Parts: sequence; C-alpha cells; structure tokens
Amino acid sequence: SLDYLSKRGLGGGTMVEYNRDSFFDIPGPTSGLFDFWAIHDSGLDNLGRERRTIDPEETFRGRALWNHRQKFADGLFDGWTMQAEVGWISDRTFLEQYYEQEWDERKDQITGLRMKRVVDNRSFSFEGNVRLNDFFTETQWLPRLDHYIIGQNLADDALTWHAHTSVGYADQKI
Repeated sequence: SLDYLSKRGLGGGTMVEYNRDSFFDIPGPTSGLFDFWAIHDSGLDNLGRERRTIDPEETFRGRALWNHRQKFADGLFDGWTMQAEVGWISDRTFLEQYYEQEWDERKDQITGLRMKRVVDNRSFSFEGNVRLNDFFTETQWLPRLDHYIIGQNLADDALTWHAHTSVGYADQKI
C-alpha cells in the first residue's frame, strides 16, 4: 500500500499472509502473517482527551510484525509446534495513533520463539523472548520451560488432577 496523508506525510507498506504445506523445505503445515507499514510523519498525534497534540518521538515511524506458526511433521521435532513472533514499533505512540483497534484489543507485540508439544492431556513448551522496543516495560524470558497436565483422572475417576510446572529466567526490563 502507498498512502499520502495530507496532514502527516507519505507512508507505505505491505501485508502478506501465507498458508503452506512446508516452509523452507521443512515439512509441516505452516501459516503466518507479515505486516509492515511506515510513514515519514510531520504531524501531531491525537490520542484522545487531554492528549490531542502530542509530538511524535520520531519522524520516520512505523511497525513490522511477523507471526509464524508451523507444526513439524518429520524428523527430530515431529509432533512439535513452533510459534515465532517479531514485533518492532518505532515509538511508544505509533500503534495507538495508526492502529488504534489493535492497540486497544490485541495482545502486546513481542519478539520471541516457542516450541510446544501436546500429547493427550499433557503439554511441554520452551520459549525465549527478548525486548525489541525499549520504551515499553516487558519481561524477557531467557529461557522458560512449562509443563501442563490437564484433567488427569486418579483413584478410579474419583479425583481429577491438574498441574502446571514452570521454570525460567525472567528479566523485567523497565
């Protein structure tokens, strides 16, 4: 897309969605989204009550978001699912100004990787996240391991057991 906003400037970007049977010759169903949009901004942000004329922190503003999900079908990781996300934002008010619904309703963008395997009523995952946008408070997990058991019948179905075990190194970046 190419946009000219008369009170802001020239902007442009692209969005690509994909669903494939493999990714870089690695077999397994794959889906993802890549969204990039940027603007050379010369205007003021209007973010609502008492925030109507905010000077943006940057003149080149934008965002890049990549979400990727792949279920491996062969080899060492057969049965595992990989989820990866890269979320870069130029400044703290860009999403609120240009993607308000996303800012209000969706989860925060992160940059990280998670590998997960589900077998019957159990799952095991390991992940790592890093803070790419230094103007948001975010917790980096370097790494984090989780194990869940959901609805395990015990004592001849008289009891049901649920468990979550987690270990990781959390580094909260303020």
